[in-house]
Amino acid sequence: MNERELLEVANRITTHEAVCAERWLEILNRVKRLEMFILATLVTLVAGMGSYFCLLYTSPSPRD
Repeated sequence: MNERELLEVANRITTHEAVCAERWLEILNRVKRLEMFILATLVTLVAGMGSYFCLLYTSPSPRD
């Protein structure tokens, strides 16, 4: 390989690394958003179940 070809390959590798880094950051951002969505869903479910059980145990029984 001559000098020109080596520079071209080096430029292509540099460009490829930059594109990969950008894609990786986008993937990490998507995973963080997905984690937040899952956490919010879990908190909502736990709070809803807590409310249901609280109402279940504090409501009058049919015998009263």
